[in-house]
Amino acid sequence: MNGRAVLAWVGGIPLTLLGLLLLVGAPPVGIVVVLVGLYVLPPVNRRIEVDIAPSWAAAWVAGALLFLFALVIAHLVPIAAAVAVVGGIVALPPVRRQVTGRTRLKLRRSVVVGVVLLAAVGASATAALALQTDETLGHETVVHDVGERFTVDGEDSDLALTVEAVNRTYSLERPDAVVVGAPEEVYLVVTLRIENVGDEHVTFQDGSLTAMSEDGQRSYEMHEDTNEIRERGPYRAPGLELSPTTSGPRLDAGESITRTVAFQVESGRTYLLTVPEAGPYSGADHHYVPLGAV
Repeated sequence: MNGRAVLAWVGGIPLTLLGLLLLVGAPPVGIVVVLVGLYVLPPVNRRIEVDIAPSWAAAWVAGALLFLFALVIAHLVPIAAAVAVVGGIVALPPVRRQVTGRTRLKLRRSVVVGVVLLAAVGASATAALALQTDETLGHETVVHDVGERFTVDGEDSDLALTVEAVNRTYSLERPDAVVVGAPEEVYLVVTLRIENVGDEHVTFQDGSLTAMSEDGQRSYEMHEDTNEIRERGPYRAPGLELSPTTSGPRLDAGESITRTVAFQVESGRTYLLTVPEAGPYSGADHHYVPLGAV
């Protein structure tokens, strides 16, 4: 096996696997990547004769990927989509010919390559920065008081939440227990009303609700003993049943419940309740309820 064949195998296998993964989240891009990966593999390449110049094929692939990227990201980051469209126009040979024919502007191959590369890097970097900081995505940060009802638009469900009470304790079993000294960890116990205002049923895992520090440096999922909380003392409702899978206890559309959840957090910080299922790609607002300082 010569060096060229080795490079073909080394490049073709990862490309094919990447394409198969992309088929799940971005089918149009996945199809293109799978086809390119399969074509690079020697067994396929030997059986398929395609009389296409490599530069022409690269231009089509780059242009198609840039346009697909623009379609995916347009509703989230319009600026990144616009940059990708410019690169796609310059990359795709038929589109480039139309543009140069109307403007009488001739572009050298080196200029075309440079513009396409700059567009790809610029679009991806702009999108990554915007997604990381939630800018230009339509997100708003909304802070609610205890007792205020608010609706969270999730990726698969819509929930109306009302935090009814917040308690701090060093023991879930003995909420009134007094501890000498300052323990490193305490429990924030939150009683809330949950209404399923969407059309689909909802199940609750430990990450369905999160307590995060005000500075964003700490984040805690619901404690596993949330299921064991009993309706007594300061707790106004029993613990929320957490499902280990999506087939466990659920809240059907139109139903509502009042439950208590617990977070084991560190001392010396101020915490907020949030619903992380409203992910960065959902376009939903970020909702927070102050839980107080610990």
